Amino acid sequence: MRQENEVINILRSFTITILLLVVCIGLVACRQTKPKNTEDIIEHYRDSPDYFESGYFECIKKNNKVIICGLTQAGMELEELVIPRMIDGLEVEQLGWTTPL
Repeated sequence: MRQENEVINILRSFTITILLLVVCIGLVACRQTKPKNTEDIIEHYRDSPDYFESGYFECIKKNNKVIICGLTQAGMELEELVIPRMIDGLEVEQLGWTTPL
């Protein structure tokens, strides 16, 4: 009887260890890598249909609003820049971001 209990305890411990290992591997594998800076984010979204350039600004359309995520070459050459309230008929919601989209 005692040996059976020991075997059962060993099997339980082994099963719990395997389950924890599977969960940890799953969590690591599913972790999304976040872009590190604005350039990485823009590169990530340039091929997206939500990315567009408008005059001096590189923009991303989100929820029928606009996030200005950078400047075009023409925008970088200016010494002064006025940030518009609307771009292409959409309200400017945000300049840059603190977290990736």
